[in-house]
Amino acid sequence: MSYRTKLCFEILCIQLFFCAIFSEHELIKRKPIYRSLRSVDEKIIEDTSQLSGELNFRISLGQMKSD
Repeated sequence: MSYRTKLCFEILCIQLFFCAIFSEHELIKRKPIYRSLRSVDEKIIEDTSQLSGELNFRISLGQMKSD
């Protein structure tokens, strides 16, 4: 391996190392945001399923009344 190729490879390794450290740091910093977004998603899913259940109940009541 030539000196220039070896130098480029070492620079690339150093850049990847710092990229990995920065990415991990950003992920740790943003973890609470991901948790809060996940809880919001769970709440939306819960509310949607509750509304869906109520709608199905009302539809079934409407069908019983029309019978």
